[in-house]
Amino acid sequence: MIFDLQRFDDPPSGTVGTGGTKPQNPNYPGTGGTGESTLFSRGNGTEFEPYLISTAADLQALATYVNNGNTCEGKNFKLTANIDLSTITNWTPIGTFSGTFDGNGKTISNAKIDANAKNCGLFGAIYGGTVKNLTLKDFNVTDQSYNYDVNTLGALVGKANNATIENITMSGINVKNTLTGSRVGGLVGYSNGSISIEYVIVSGTTIESISSDMIGGLVGRVGTATINNCYVVTKISGGSKVGAILGGHLGGNFEFDNNYYYSNIAAYGSIDKNYVNDTKKFYYPVQLVPLGQGESYNGTILKIGENSYGIPSDDNNIDIPKNKVEDVQTLITPTEKLGDYTFIYRNGTYIIDNTGDFLNFAAYAKNNNCEGLKFRQTANVDLSGKDFTTITGFKGTYDGGSKLIVSSSVIFSGSTGTISYAYCCGTNSNGFTRVYKLNVPENVTVSGAKKFNNKYYAQSGATITISDFTGAKLFLTMLLQVLKKTATITFWRKLETTRL
Repeated sequence: MIFDLQRFDDPPSGTVGTGGTKPQNPNYPGTGGTGESTLFSRGNGTEFEPYLISTAADLQALATYVNNGNTCEGKNFKLTANIDLSTITNWTPIGTFSGTFDGNGKTISNAKIDANAKNCGLFGAIYGGTVKNLTLKDFNVTDQSYNYDVNTLGALVGKANNATIENITMSGINVKNTLTGSRVGGLVGYSNGSISIEYVIVSGTTIESISSDMIGGLVGRVGTATINNCYVVTKISGGSKVGAILGGHLGGNFEFDNNYYYSNIAAYGSIDKNYVNDTKKFYYPVQLVPLGQGESYNGTILKIGENSYGIPSDDNNIDIPKNKVEDVQTLITPTEKLGDYTFIYRNGTYIIDNTGDFLNFAAYAKNNNCEGLKFRQTANVDLSGKDFTTITGFKGTYDGGSKLIVSSSVIFSGSTGTISYAYCCGTNSNGFTRVYKLNVPENVTVSGAKKFNNKYYAQSGATITISDFTGAKLFLTMLLQVLKKTATITFWRKLETTRL
């Protein structure tokens, strides 16, 4: 069945598709302007071939590209080396970023950020983006005298909305606020949308403020938020709503669990109690007990940065033998062997975070039914061209995390285990929801479909909305009906059909 999307107006000069030309955007790669292809010599920005950043110059190139109005939505970046910013007199924040920045376990150090900008940090703002697996060390962040309505200040990012921040380690961070009405955090200054912050270590951080409205050792102010599994050691002075972890929460659903802190102040400044009750996952952070060098403690001891802290026995939710010193870094990225393969292991679940992890899982499951084991997929997986054999007789639990697997082979067959939130493209598979690739012109926006490697995928019965590359909304929705394994989209005069 084919649905013809009638156009509201004519497309710009040049046609989209075969025989046509792309819009002449000076920042679009390949059109003669300065685009990603000229800024980053390695990678293509996809999840499996991200743009690689290995020098301070590469990082500056990213900042310049973003600050020229490119949000990098759908683009992926990966650090391949530690980066020292000490040769840069004053770091210019990476403006409004909407892509994925994978620190790859590397460190960015010695940054001086004294920017005349509304949002100050390594990143100015993160809207709909992800930053993960990154260490920040020895940062000095200060706001300049230019006073916006609300200034935001944080070592990682000033302002973050609809953002995901995970597996971040910070040490030697100094944040100084000199303006009134600011939102200041050790990690993030301000979020008035939604934000997820998990598995973060903050040690040896100081924050000074003359008159900031909200200050937090982790975050200054949040709305809808998830803050879990964070360890914060900080010293804060000044401010009206101040907390070791959170300065202020002003409405929005709030999940707050398994967080630990040591500071000169309480864990948080203010919480909107209307969004916190027994049905929500809100647990007061645990205040740690500082220990001297070599001091014994009848309980769990955590090493955060260079110092050790005890967990009061009544608040100990970490399964560590008494008197054993556990570096919290191992709790942020805990690993577990499964046969010959090593996985990140959290809350009794093996994490599948890339295609290699999935292939290792498949290799293990080839000779094991995985009964009693739990797996969770946290990233899209592309098995195209990979040596993969259908997994048969699976008896474990597989949470697809609403991510996608692209494969020409059946993923599971004959499974009696639990498979949920799992999507595949290319073939039907036991327990998976099948999706179909939509062939649409480049540089259009499609909502209601999954985006993966700059391609869109939707399941049968999905409702999708398409916007053209000029940004003018068509406000057309269509019910995607898949008959005879065919998904079809007509956009303006161009018809493309994908048969899988």
